[in-house]
Parts: sequence; C-alpha cells; structure tokens
Amino acid sequence: QIEPQLFYLALIELIEVAKSIIKKFRRNAPADEKLRAYFNNVDNYLSWFSEQCCYKALSKRKKSNDFLDERAEVIGFCRGEAKYRLEHGYNSANTVLDPNRIANKMRLLRRLIEHGVIFKEETQQLGKHQKKIVKGAATSLVMVIVLTLILFAQGELKGLTYALIAVLSVIYGFREIFKDEFNNTLWRWIRKGRPKWSRLLIDTSNKQVISKQRVWLDYIKQSNLPAVVRDVLYRRRPQNKQESILLHYRLDTKVSNKGFQAGYDRIQEQIYFSVRPLIRFLERGTGAVYAENDGKISKEQIERRYQVNVVVGLHDDSAKVVYQRHKITVNRSGILDIEAADVFSEIL
Repeated sequence: QIEPQLFYLALIELIEVAKSIIKKFRRNAPADEKLRAYFNNVDNYLSWFSEQCCYKALSKRKKSNDFLDERAEVIGFCRGEAKYRLEHGYNSANTVLDPNRIANKMRLLRRLIEHGVIFKEETQQLGKHQKKIVKGAATSLVMVIVLTLILFAQGELKGLTYALIAVLSVIYGFREIFKDEFNNTLWRWIRKGRPKWSRLLIDTSNKQVISKQRVWLDYIKQSNLPAVVRDVLYRRRPQNKQESILLHYRLDTKVSNKGFQAGYDRIQEQIYFSVRPLIRFLERGTGAVYAENDGKISKEQIERRYQVNVVVGLHDDSAKVVYQRHKITVNRSGILDIEAADVFSEIL
C-alpha cells in the first residue's frame, strides 16, 4: 500500500505528463479533411482514457482532508476533458449517459486507432522451387541406380525369364520404398540451417513495406549453441547435462528507414508460443508422498512436473547480444510458473 503523500505526488506527476501528451497531440491537428476523422477518433479516445485512469486511481483512495487540493486538481483535469469532448461533439448525449454505450464505443475507437499502426503480414514459405529441383534430382539419382541394377540383371539373366521378372519386381519395390525417404533426407540436408519463411510487414495506410523478416525454426544440436548459452544452461545442475531436445527459433528483421508516419520511429513486435502441443505428450504423475504428524500418517498425491528452459537473445545494431533465460514449469494441465533467471551477454 503506497502512502497517501507518495500516491498523490505520483498522480499529479501523471496528470502533468498526460497534459503534455494531449497538448502536443492537439497542436498537430491535420488540415486535411481526410485525416480529420482519424484525428478526432484518437483525440476522443485519448481524452476519455486519461479521464478514466484518473478516476480509477482516485476510486481506490478514501477522501482525505489532507489532500483536498491535489484531489481537486485531478478532478478539475477530468472535468476539463469531459467539457472538451462535449464542446467538440465527439459523443452524443445518450452515449455519454449510458456507461455501456460509452465503453463499447471507446473499445471500437481503440480498434480503429490500432488499425492504422498495426502492420499487415504477408508470409511466404521459402524453398518451393528449390524443393521441386531437389525432388527431380532425387528421382533422377534413384532412377540411375535402378537402371544400373536392371542392366546388371539383364546381363546375368539372359532373356525374359521368371527369375528376371522376380528380380525386376524386387528392384522396383525397393525403388518405391527408398525414393521418398531419399528425397526427404536430401531436402533436410539442403535446407538445414536455412530460413523457412519470409515475411513482409506492410503499413495498412500507405501500403508501403516497413520491414522484411526471415524466420528460422528447426531442431539443433548442443554443439551448435552459442558458447555462452551452452555454458549457462549446463553449469546449473547435473540434470541439465543430460540429453535434451533443443528447438531453435530465430527472427531476423530488417526495418526500412522510409515509410514511417510522423511521430513514429520504431516498431514493436510480440511473439506468442503455445505449449499445448508439448503438454499433451507429457506423462501424468502417479504416486503419493507420506508424512507423519503427531503419530498420524498423512497422504498427499503428487504430480509430475517438467521444466523448460527458454533463452531469448536480442541482437540489434550493436556488437553485443543480450540473452535472458526463463524457467517455465509445466505439467499436464498447463503452465504453473514462469521465472526469469540469468541475464548475460556476448560480444560478437
């Protein structure tokens, strides 16, 4: 619980920051009528959201005679924003008087606002033409071997005999068995370590390409881990040195210097991973743990838990890669705990 003096001091500071942001935003009102509607939506939502944040903070504090001036300043800011929205006719009287209508309208405005800053994704799988070439090459190599065996069989077995027919059937049978296997093995060898997808991030407002990305997703060996990551993972406990499966995900992003709208100088991306495909393969815990207390024996059922180590590495324009390790504890039901562990870096 924050002390009242610190609470109101922080709240007044927040009000000043909000005033500064709103003032700068309204100062850059566009003259183009096409952009005016978009500006009004942002202005309406920003004013309402600032007001709601202040009221929410005040609602968690009891009214005190010691901080009447600070409370009055916050309420005065909120009333001023409500008057501003009323003067500009942003919301109808019926909408303002109905909490459900005003809340739903602001949710809609938020989605409309985000539409202009959320990029459209166009994802393309890499290696489609290469895969066709590999398939053709694999088929050609298999046919060379098959024809060689057929010629050898014809040289050994003169004429069309039952023995030659049997040998040819065996050869074609092995061809069907090993053709797809050889093709898949050759494809995995060629695509090993290469990106699997390319992705374009496009500004929905002006259709310009803002960023180009390449995505890797593959299993790797322990020897291919960065040395600093391998040391951190395996110096912790003996069980970490046991055989483990390492899944590598990499996202290489190149952002264009052009195409950013006024007021924006960077992009933010969130990556979500679901552990559901992994959880369903985990074994359920069985058994119980017994304990004694004052001569009474208690029994408690146990559950089997698993720990997943996630190491996130970030490399920007600098020559240093920063890593963050997280320990994720899971069972058959889902994620139980996520704990941030080590932070370390590596100079390239």
